[in-house]
Amino acid sequence: MVKKILAANWKMNGDQNFAANFFAEFEQFQLADYQQIDTVFCVPGPLLSTVKTQLAQPNFYLGAQDCHAEDKGAFTGDLSASLIKDFAAEYVIIGHSERRAAYAETDQLIAKKHQAAIRNGLTPIICIGESLAQREHEDFLGFLKEQLKASLALDCLQQNFIVAYEPIWAIGTGKVPAVADVAEVFAQLKIALRELAPELDIDQVPLLYGGSVNAGNCKEFSALVDLSGYLVGSASLKAQDFFAIMKSLG
Repeated sequence: MVKKILAANWKMNGDQNFAANFFAEFEQFQLADYQQIDTVFCVPGPLLSTVKTQLAQPNFYLGAQDCHAEDKGAFTGDLSASLIKDFAAEYVIIGHSERRAAYAETDQLIAKKHQAAIRNGLTPIICIGESLAQREHEDFLGFLKEQLKASLALDCLQQNFIVAYEPIWAIGTGKVPAVADVAEVFAQLKIALRELAPELDIDQVPLLYGGSVNAGNCKEFSALVDLSGYLVGSASLKAQDFFAIMKSLG
């Protein structure tokens, strides 16, 4: 059985005071009751060192929000996977739709970042998702399958990786797909993984849902058989809401 995973994506939010206040509040909850859930805090690069000192629970891990495909070089403003690892991080988000859209990141680039993450001992959280137009006017399930296949590095599939399904139209909008729709997507993603790598034990690949996950709707999705956990955006900035989502996985 795949371990439950709860990943926080703070995006470009927070500072050192915010981090200190967040964990001071978060640690007031009964966190010890949920040590079976791997909880990952993916924070802005400058906060990696600060947040690492706040992770008091044994099931809390540090993550970054992106990495470059190369380990070093003339790439002003980027973070390499090797540097992220040097900060004692263990996870990295790659292929988030906001980066795909704002920075024109392609599936092929995401696959190279997948390699960079694995090469440096990081577990990648690989994001995929469809736009509203794609969902309404295209074979969006076929699109998601192909996007997933193209975003993965074939030579890295025997190492740990996580797939996060985040429908673009649901991110930050308050709109969420029906639970049955997410179940259908997960089933198709497992088919895509089987087609891509028949030797892969697909039941050991964690599948996360993201896109306006909050304290109010998380219990609905927790009933999904194939759900391993969540990638949480804005709700991860509120300690009480994030704990409520944690409880839904427990």
